[in-house]
Amino acid sequence: MDRKSNMNLCETIKIIPKEEIERVFKESETAGAEMDITFLCMEESYMDIAKIADEDTTIIDFGCAYAPQAFWFEDCKEYIGIDLPFGNNVRFQTGNTRFYLMTGQEFIRDILPALSIDKTKTIAICSYCPDTELQKMVAKEFPYHRVVYCNEITERFPNYEDIHYRSNNVEIER
Repeated sequence: MDRKSNMNLCETIKIIPKEEIERVFKESETAGAEMDITFLCMEESYMDIAKIADEDTTIIDFGCAYAPQAFWFEDCKEYIGIDLPFGNNVRFQTGNTRFYLMTGQEFIRDILPALSIDKTKTIAICSYCPDTELQKMVAKEFPYHRVVYCNEITERFPNYEDIHYRSNNVEIER
């Protein structure tokens, strides 16, 4: 299935392998009570970003919860999910996922500086995290980001030329 061209509302559930859905609902102490179609259909931001992300892109998702949205980015370099621990911490897994169970502020302050991440090839997502300080930190720390809370959206994405020339290792003079 081409994940980037056939994006209709509530597609997330369709792109997760059946075995992975069964694993999460069987192993998780909380998924059955917390994850419903409303949760899975909160996907518009992820679908928008999936359209511009490529195999060199790292996705950092603050407030990833169970991380079903990681499947939109399984062709990216890496999907990093950050969230507080809950239940027995069962989350969806793709071949490129990594999780940090902590606050987003702790991740930015304590973990991010030690990681070898090229921020010009990273898109950070902070979707429905009520921590206003975290929202500000994400917008400040990451050149490319989308912060969504209630009806407010703050975002900056790379433009087409940046993506095209970046992927061909050509420097752009501005």
